[in-house]
Amino acid sequence: MPFVVCHAPLIMAPKRKAMDKSNCHAKRQRKVMTLCEKIGLLDRLARSESLASVGRYYGINESTVRYIRKSEGKIRASVAASALQSAKMSFQSRDPNIERMEKALNIWITDQTRKKMLLSGPVIRKKSLRIYKHFHEAPGAKYSSSTTATYKFQASKGWFENFKRRFDLHNVKLIGEAASADHVAAKNYPPQLKKLIEEKGFRPEQVFNADETELFWKRMPPRTFLSKQERCAPGFKAAKDCVTLLLCGNAAGDFLVKPMLIYRALNPRALKGKNKSQLPVFWRANRKVRVTAAMFLDWLNNCFADEVEKYLGSKDLAFKVLLILDNAPGHPESLQFAHPNVEVVFLPPNTSSLLQPMDQDLIATFKSYYIRHTLERILDQTKNDPSLTVSDCWKKYNITDCINNIKESLGEIKPMAWNACWRKLWSEVVHDFKGFPSVKEEVRRIVKVARRVGGEGFEDIQEKEVEELLESHQEELTEEDLEELIRSNEEEVLVPKPLTTKTLVELLHMGKTLADKVFAIDPSMERSRKFKRALEAAMMPYKDTYKDMKTKAKQTIIASFFTTAESTTNQLTQ
Repeated sequence: MPFVVCHAPLIMAPKRKAMDKSNCHAKRQRKVMTLCEKIGLLDRLARSESLASVGRYYGINESTVRYIRKSEGKIRASVAASALQSAKMSFQSRDPNIERMEKALNIWITDQTRKKMLLSGPVIRKKSLRIYKHFHEAPGAKYSSSTTATYKFQASKGWFENFKRRFDLHNVKLIGEAASADHVAAKNYPPQLKKLIEEKGFRPEQVFNADETELFWKRMPPRTFLSKQERCAPGFKAAKDCVTLLLCGNAAGDFLVKPMLIYRALNPRALKGKNKSQLPVFWRANRKVRVTAAMFLDWLNNCFADEVEKYLGSKDLAFKVLLILDNAPGHPESLQFAHPNVEVVFLPPNTSSLLQPMDQDLIATFKSYYIRHTLERILDQTKNDPSLTVSDCWKKYNITDCINNIKESLGEIKPMAWNACWRKLWSEVVHDFKGFPSVKEEVRRIVKVARRVGGEGFEDIQEKEVEELLESHQEELTEEDLEELIRSNEEEVLVPKPLTTKTLVELLHMGKTLADKVFAIDPSMERSRKFKRALEAAMMPYKDTYKDMKTKAKQTIIASFFTTAESTTNQLTQ
């Protein structure tokens, strides 16, 4: 049987490359959310928004939203550990111990730079390993050696470069083995500050600078018998003779704000029965005698603002203030919004030693006065009562005497010196500058007073020993100190509680009260109406949430329509 060949057209399957791309669904690009966006997402979920609506808002799948919600605790802990004014944006949660270590390391670098101590890349990396080990092995650590989820941190060069980028440390120049101040930034900043002052109309009386310093209030040169006796005493700790003092003055040099003094105990025996609000210092306490963000905010609102307002009122000047600060650990960026009449600006990183007014020999001068006043007090007591020895006088010297010495030493600094310390930051405001008080000359005066005291190792004291005593505040922060600073500065991280009808009613009432108040006091009806409409629009999501919650509360569950057999029997028997 012959074969029949059919010449049907050959149908070929189209090649993949020849397919119409317009008919294919475009592949969704992978979206990497920042920690900030994740926090916003979690806050939306806390406001009872649905998973689907939140996913649509951020352009992610609903399953991704569920995964982020599941990791809420870790995400919030990571943000709390890395939330620092100089920290850059992060895209994923990391080992909390590394986060806290980096925050502590940045504090240490800032402290070392301010003290003009030597720094280098290897030194910083070695310190990071010690801090991480301390946090990793500390009791209650997030990832301790006893857990299975352990992390290996090696402080590599790559990590160090990323750390500098995250914490904006490009201005910390490491030249050889020494950390150098940023002279370029220090040269460029004064014209910028002058422009700001002129634009805002600040006068020298309204521009202030504040800075903290450690003061070893009960310490003598190391070769004296008093110093040796103190160090050999049972349970001696060097931190016990240290306080932190916050000094603040204006550019005119005619007003010094009450300094804040931080002591290790809130109620020492020497101040028993005394009204601390009447002290010549703003008295506060913590175990490590460190200025925390909460303490600085307390001083700003409850001491600085009140005193400056009274001072400016006596000068017939408006209560508007420019406060210049450095980037110390206790000065968070949130201070810029702490008080409506106080504008806060920060010096460029690593320029404090070059520009900060209080650092321009003023603190060193104050400390030299303090040491001289302390020795003069001992000398007066031994003269008035020959039976007293120097050791007896020293044992009686307490924190109350320290406070009085601080007041006398600060009072000895002339207004011309307070004004002269602004010569590098705002030279135009300095008048009649005849040179700053010489610290070396004051050291010679201290030596003379010490030799007059005599005995106890003072009779042959040398100028070099006094200079070493003045520089004793250069001691390095330990890992324990850094941990205490981190713990005191960290705000408690709490998962937001769900809104209730009661809190929503309070919130809506506050909004209505505010709108009515503005409408009543604003002479411009159009402006007040715009504000009221904008506020009502902003409050609309909360109104909708309140209505939904009220509706759900009124809905009757189906079980309420049924009665149990026991209750039916009881009704029939009655």
